[in-house]
Amino acid sequence: MEQKIGFCTNADGSSIAYTTVGQGPAIVVPPSYFHAIGALKTIPEVRSFIESLGRYHTVVLYDQRGAGLSDRNRTVFTLESELRDLETVIDHLKLDRVILYGASMSGPFVIAYSARHPDRVTHLILYGTYANCGKFVPKEIKDSIAIIAPLTG
Repeated sequence: MEQKIGFCTNADGSSIAYTTVGQGPAIVVPPSYFHAIGALKTIPEVRSFIESLGRYHTVVLYDQRGAGLSDRNRTVFTLESELRDLETVIDHLKLDRVILYGASMSGPFVIAYSARHPDRVTHLILYGTYANCGKFVPKEIKDSIAIIAPLTG
């Protein structure tokens, strides 16, 4: 499948690299390990998974700021900054309604996005992720994802 790479700019002026594969209803797969675009070329299992999704969907992947093809200058690592980047990509591509796929570290921000924009999310898929960050995440980040409680309980 043909991979189309593009760039968009968030509110603070940072460049975010994204790619789209396939066609059909949009499924947005935020980075679960900092970058996603390069994994399509270097990890056969990722490529196979994305190509399978791309048979029926427009799959949108993007590199987290600070990694991959996205802007390398990053000093803020919060749930809010991740949400802004996810919103930037979705808005840039003019996606009115999306399926969100959150795996690993992207789970909290796709859950938070779904809670903030329930009218824009048709399906929420979670894989190997978490809603409660436990002792590994600073209190201010845990407090910012408290909005997800209605979705988990």
